[in-house]
Amino acid sequence: MNQAVSFGLLFGGGILLTSALTDSSIADVLTGKAGKVPTKGSALSVAGVGSAVTDAASTVGASSSTGTNASSSQNVAAIVAWEKQEGGNWNNPAKYNPLNTTQQEPGSITLTGSAQGHIQAYTSWQQGLDATVATLHNGDYQPILDALTSGSTSVGAFGQAVGSTPWGTGAFS
Repeated sequence: MNQAVSFGLLFGGGILLTSALTDSSIADVLTGKAGKVPTKGSALSVAGVGSAVTDAASTVGASSSTGTNASSSQNVAAIVAWEKQEGGNWNNPAKYNPLNTTQQEPGSITLTGSAQGHIQAYTSWQQGLDATVATLHNGDYQPILDALTSGSTSVGAFGQAVGSTPWGTGAFS
């Protein structure tokens, strides 16, 4: 299994865990609208997390068919394909930045010499994810958010949505 697929699965698992811990829909997690992770209570026990993730996973299929949940396998496949196309983190020095975003964060480093612009290297996966979410919500990437929120967009259609924005990836399938 290559690193991009591994990160895609980790990213998907992180989305599911965040959804379970914050009692937010997976669509809310993907679009940056999840609630806060509790700091006390049974949800933080190993059994509580396992139970919450199992409950969330069992509802994914049922709720995605109603259009209320964007946690589809299509979204995971689309994000993994986008990461492969961008090549950040594993194919360049953009640490913790698989989508090569240029959003500056405290402590991030601007990479020099990149034909893709001022790509950042971040200090952690959380910081890279936060920067990516901030970038997606800056007003220029609504087609990407719409595709993720639908939860049923094919990789090709998602690639076209990305290609229609100034992200710079271009269309992919």
